[in-house]
Amino acid sequence: MEISNRLKAICDLCLPGQVVADIGCDHGYVSITLTNSGKFEKALAMDINEGPLRLAGQNIALYGDKARIETRLSSGFDKLEKGEADTVIIAGMGGMLVRDILDAGRDKLGSVKQLVLGAQSDIDTVRRYITEAGFRIDDEEMLEEDGKYYQLIRAVNDGSDNVGKLNDIEALYGPVLINKKHIVLREYLTKQKAVLTEIKLRLDGRTEDKIISRVEELTRDIRIIDETLELIRES
Repeated sequence: MEISNRLKAICDLCLPGQVVADIGCDHGYVSITLTNSGKFEKALAMDINEGPLRLAGQNIALYGDKARIETRLSSGFDKLEKGEADTVIIAGMGGMLVRDILDAGRDKLGSVKQLVLGAQSDIDTVRRYITEAGFRIDDEEMLEEDGKYYQLIRAVNDGSDNVGKLNDIEALYGPVLINKKHIVLREYLTKQKAVLTEIKLRLDGRTEDKIISRVEELTRDIRIIDETLELIRES
């Protein structure tokens, strides 16, 4: 069974544990990989839709161990019992939805030791939420696949007093990615700056209120990118 580089990176970020719950499991590949590798004794492959869950069941029968992977039709944390899983994975959806899923299951987060998250938008919202919920961002990864860039987060609930608040740059681009001076982050920011600069050049000089507001927004975003690039500049 071959999995994408993104799914492999998600699996690699997970620290070994007992039970992993993959919320929004799609094809079930992550649960299969994590149990086949021995990282987890059991996996709960959960999805809100019957179609993906049925496909996950078929893949588990073909490539996994049905005795160690259970599929559940569930909206977010609904069908997960408190204390049942030490690891929760939520990936492949927008950041606002990730935040909402976490918030709806907040009463169950206290017993979760690690979160592995891969939001496809509004990643700053996700980072702020998990740190405010008491999770410490322990590791991050970033990759490009099929023309899209993905930021992945591992956050741990270890009782640390050193959770802290994130500044705007850390929330957007990741405290660990910045500390690593991650090459893919540098590549992404360089491309993003070029795109935003081109848009700004086309709009400069126009006097409509909406355009002026957009130029101010672009100027701010370019400034944040420049500040981040300076932080991750190679020595």
